[in-house]
Amino acid sequence: MITLAKRENLHARRQVLSMVPDTEVVGRLFDTIAARFADRNGGYTRIIKTGPRPGDGAPMVFLELVDRVEAPTDKDKKSEKKERAPKGEAGATGRRRRKEKAAAASA
Repeated sequence: MITLAKRENLHARRQVLSMVPDTEVVGRLFDTIAARFADRNGGYTRIIKTGPRPGDGAPMVFLELVDRVEAPTDKDKKSEKKERAPKGEAGATGRRRRKEKAAAASA
């Protein structure tokens, strides 16, 4: 249907209307979605298998448009760790800091 919408003529619009009777959906397909895929020659969707549906065991998938911006995953977050200062420069932490506080309090 995206390929038909990229043609942008009346015959293509009527062909899509025969498959999808909602005129608002067809209008959105021709106006926004076809414009997003204008320079792409196919391969508009990604199919991700999710496994069988509970109850009747029918195979289920996620069907999504390819040009969608993906959310960052946990792997991306791990690779963006903040830099740590070398030992000795960062300031005392843990036991060493407690010892220094105790020494300062007794002095």
